[in-house]
Amino acid sequence: MKRNVLLILLIASMMILTGCAVKMDVGLVVDKDRNVTMSIISAMDNELIDASISMQEQSAEGATETQEGDAAQEPKVYTDEERWKYVEESAQEDEDYKEYQKERYEEGEFKGYKYTRSLGNLDEVTEEATAGSIPYDELTERNKFFTRDGKVLSLHIDMDREEGDLAEADSYKEQGIDMLINFSITLPKKAISHNATQVSEDELTYTWNLMEVTSVELSFEDEAKATTKTASSSTTTQKAEKEKNSIMPMILIIALVAVAVVAIIIIIRGNKDNGAQ
Repeated sequence: MKRNVLLILLIASMMILTGCAVKMDVGLVVDKDRNVTMSIISAMDNELIDASISMQEQSAEGATETQEGDAAQEPKVYTDEERWKYVEESAQEDEDYKEYQKERYEEGEFKGYKYTRSLGNLDEVTEEATAGSIPYDELTERNKFFTRDGKVLSLHIDMDREEGDLAEADSYKEQGIDMLINFSITLPKKAISHNATQVSEDELTYTWNLMEVTSVELSFEDEAKATTKTASSSTTTQKAEKEKNSIMPMILIIALVAVAVVAIIIIIRGNKDNGAQ
């Protein structure tokens, strides 16, 4: 899709694209077993796909500026088959998602691909609390997302609007393209704190419109980890109690033996004294 982004800006500078839209959704899902999955939806609407195909054809034919201007006034409409062919060819040249499973994505006017990959267990994507914030441009390339402070895990993402992907998105928006860029995270339990722009009804999915926010902030309790620690502590206590209980009879036996030995010594001495007399 990043290859398409460069083409979009070129198209926007040469054609009237009011109403065209790009969708880029990045999502993390933490399930009840603490497994983490990342998904990325990369898509364009039909109007932008048609403009892209038209621009590509005109470029191949060596179209003049007048022809390009005419195309802006009377954009050509393509079939869904032609649109999917263009989307598929564009996706094949995208090197960013080789490690992801790929499937077609179609919703309303949007066509593109959804990329998904497993990130492993929650512990595998968590690092020390001193790690700091994640730049948005590095989000899909990272293996660590959360920072831990005791039982609490936190996510911090910085939105750099001076340069990088979001700066480009702002420039496309100025060209008349509607940039729908979102980040979401789904948790097995409610978050402790967040600055999400939208929350699902069950309060388990948190979504940020990245064209409106300057950062992503979220914290939640790692309940499974806390339970493991509690269980471990309980096991240790039980073990100590068991050891304590097993030691008590031994102490009692030793004490009885000691008393018996003392008693025997006293008897022997008593007998010696009587014999001497």
